[in-house]
Amino acid sequence: MEEVWCNYESTEGQDKRDYWLMQYQKLLDCQVFLDQKLIEQMVLMGVHNHLPLLLDRDLMTITEESLFEAGLESEDERVFICKAVKSYLDMLKVAPSAPPESPVATSVPATSVQPTAPELTEQELECVVCMQYQCEIVYIPCGHLCCCKNCSVQLEDCPLCRAQIQQKVAVFLSSFTTS
Repeated sequence: MEEVWCNYESTEGQDKRDYWLMQYQKLLDCQVFLDQKLIEQMVLMGVHNHLPLLLDRDLMTITEESLFEAGLESEDERVFICKAVKSYLDMLKVAPSAPPESPVATSVPATSVQPTAPELTEQELECVVCMQYQCEIVYIPCGHLCCCKNCSVQLEDCPLCRAQIQQKVAVFLSSFTTS
């Protein structure tokens, strides 16, 4: 993977077919998280699929030119990302003077905090369409986790809220075990 990344960075003007692979690998390599408010701004602007571009970057230095250099060729998407980052930074300026609850992007500590959310039951993880398999797909932009892979293929609207599905994200639940 590192060899592909080095080759990618050294190519200029060539077709950058591996752009998404590189962004996904970057997301996997650095265990960081982004502030929920920044993610919300990216979703509102319709550029949530470019979140990996913001990992390990100083948001104050994000420009259309730096996004182009990072491999993002669509001018509209570069503009919307810059608007989302600007909106997020503006929100931080009007925030209370108390220290932030969570930094924008930081490394996950070696001893991670135990989740406080209640564990989902087998019934809560059941596909709402076929009621046979475990839910495996999250719908963007509504965020509902309600269908298995098989049923999700056929759907264009979320079965819970009827919002149009823009993207489907596979989820792997490690804490659930069937009894």
